[in-house]
Amino acid sequence: MSSTKGSTIAAGSKLSTRGEANVEAGKKWEKLVEAMFIRNQSKRNVSVLYQGYLTSLRPTKSISLGVAENSLFHTELADYFSKVPVQPAHFAYGSDPWGSPALRSALANLFNDHFKPFRSVESTQMVVASGVSAVVDPVAFATADSSDGFPIGRPFYTGFHADLDARSKVKSLPSTATIRAYLHFCQKHQIHFISDEVYALSTFSTPTNTTSQPFVSVLSIDSRGLIDSELLNIVYGMSKDLSSNEFRGGVLVSQSNVDMMGSIKSVAVFNWCSSIVDNLWTTLLEDKPFLQYYVSETKNV
Repeated sequence: MSSTKGSTIAAGSKLSTRGEANVEAGKKWEKLVEAMFIRNQSKRNVSVLYQGYLTSLRPTKSISLGVAENSLFHTELADYFSKVPVQPAHFAYGSDPWGSPALRSALANLFNDHFKPFRSVESTQMVVASGVSAVVDPVAFATADSSDGFPIGRPFYTGFHADLDARSKVKSLPSTATIRAYLHFCQKHQIHFISDEVYALSTFSTPTNTTSQPFVSVLSIDSRGLIDSELLNIVYGMSKDLSSNEFRGGVLVSQSNVDMMGSIKSVAVFNWCSSIVDNLWTTLLEDKPFLQYYVSETKNV
């Protein structure tokens, strides 16, 4: 038996040092999954949060705010996606490990139509992966060394701890500052600024708060004089705005850093978004009438 940071490792495990370091993290994930999910009679995973919502009208029930899932439009999306045919080509390898040209083109249109970019976003400036965590992990690996830290604005998504630390061994450092202050900080120290914009289309007006600030994408900021454009990146995905957490679709946009794109593409095969999800995401984004309806409806709930 050996001990690594309080975790006891069986002698026969024969794990590497970094493998041993992740044993305890794996156990924590098991406990988290056990807390989040239950098994129904058909042995399919059913979110406790979703079941709680379905029965929330009962006085004894409550809705957990501990998991970032939007279940309100699952029925509408299930109906919409059920009409998207599966083609024989979807059973083969996709065209690109970093997202099909069709999906990247549809995403570029989304960013250009809704994020008000200072410079138009092009399909060649992005890498698609199997979820936003699958984007953050290689970005951390490409931009930081082991034991480095990422200052992250508070409050922040607790999953960043695993996204940054599990493989890259990068620490998350809670911080408070304005976007422009972060931009100046990153420029001064020549480090990357990574903007998590997964809730970009899920903003709501607050009539009672006259000082509330609207969402502003980093893509829309004229960064000249603030930060080198090679240091600007955003991540986006299906999980929040499109209520599709388990579809596992994420994307990195880096408009000026070809080397960053090359580094992320080198490991894209490990985070390849499935052809089925690629096609569903593309179909929805290309269906602009439905997309506009969906975005408008989510703001009215």
